[in-house]
Amino acid sequence: MKENNSKLDLDYPSGVWHHSPFTRNNFLHDNEDVHSQVIAFPSIENIDAFLFLGEYVIDNQEIKFELYDPVEKRILSSKIIDADTKKQIQVSKIFSLKNLKGNIVVATPIMNAGKNIFRHGYINVQYLVDNTICDGVHAHRFTSDSPGQGLKFMHYKIDENSHSFFSIWGSKNNPVNYRLRIMDSNNSFEKCFHFTINTNEVVQQINLKDLGIPKGKGIIQLECDKHNPASTLFIQRQIDNQSFISVCHMTGG
Repeated sequence: MKENNSKLDLDYPSGVWHHSPFTRNNFLHDNEDVHSQVIAFPSIENIDAFLFLGEYVIDNQEIKFELYDPVEKRILSSKIIDADTKKQIQVSKIFSLKNLKGNIVVATPIMNAGKNIFRHGYINVQYLVDNTICDGVHAHRFTSDSPGQGLKFMHYKIDENSHSFFSIWGSKNNPVNYRLRIMDSNNSFEKCFHFTINTNEVVQQINLKDLGIPKGKGIIQLECDKHNPASTLFIQRQIDNQSFISVCHMTGG
């Protein structure tokens, strides 16, 4: 990361991390299923990311990257690369930067040979906007169909300079039904929306502004009766013509 020498009156640092734990001591057996890693890119201009593969696979593993459009429900492009776990990969070096906004990247190892894919491993993702390094999180797998429930929350903010985006991961095999409950900090309203993630949608991405949420701040709560889906909230903020995003997985279980 380069030193921030900006003279603007900005908060420091510009990015914080929520990456996966060190798990490089246990491998998938060669007869076990390989879990793809799914990375969301909300509808933010010039959004990009660095990927670190060292918590997911060992060196020189072939990984297939697919750029997927969740609205048109189709693969836009795909590319196979050899993993270099000593370096980060910039997603805009794999796919065109202009095509990342609002889309999804799915990463899948080509082969499970045993002792080449880490059990419980994840790709770590460091987001960028306009080449400014912002927050980092780890990628998610598809939502499991094992019986479970989900109740998670996170803060949101909407004003002239801030937008909030919600991303939720779907299942490969079944629709995921959930509720999105939004409560503002002044106790002036509470709204509940019902949604379904179809199996070919992969990740559902929502700009809270499109739901008619008024300006302000508060809590967004995910409620799911039959699944425990992964979800992430992005807050984009514009400061003196420079764009930043904060990113965190929604808290709960």
